[in-house]
Amino acid sequence: MKKSLIFLVLFLFLQNCGYSPILSKNKVQDFKFNIIEIDGDDELNHIIKLNINKLSNNLSSKTYDVKVFTNFKKDILSKNKKGEATSYSIFKYIRFEVMDTIEPRIFSFQEKTKTAKIDNEFELKRYENTIKSNFVINKINELVMNLTSNQ
Repeated sequence: MKKSLIFLVLFLFLQNCGYSPILSKNKVQDFKFNIIEIDGDDELNHIIKLNINKLSNNLSSKTYDVKVFTNFKKDILSKNKKGEATSYSIFKYIRFEVMDTIEPRIFSFQEKTKTAKIDNEFELKRYENTIKSNFVINKINELVMNLTSNQ
């Protein structure tokens, strides 16, 4: 009985400890992204378009015109005796050029991942898509944080 009472009291006090997400809906939807130009890897570009449209508020008066350049490269790091690839290096790069009234601001992000070969081609492609998606989502969140902190 005493343990459950202590648990209940702790739960009530910790319930409202002031936690709020970094990218709460109130902060993120204060502006709209307008992609002027997008170039580079088609899959990364598609993921960027989807995620930027989710964050944009079409009714907002504050609009950011953005140029996007992406790059994705998968290189073989090592091969076995048969000449088959055993490990890869995956390089991802995004450059956002935000057009302001004064001068454009450039935000560049890159990441390199090393991975072992996956025998199943379907699983390998799915893994690459997951890496791409996670990279894009993280970097868009960083872009939004940079833009909202500079307002």
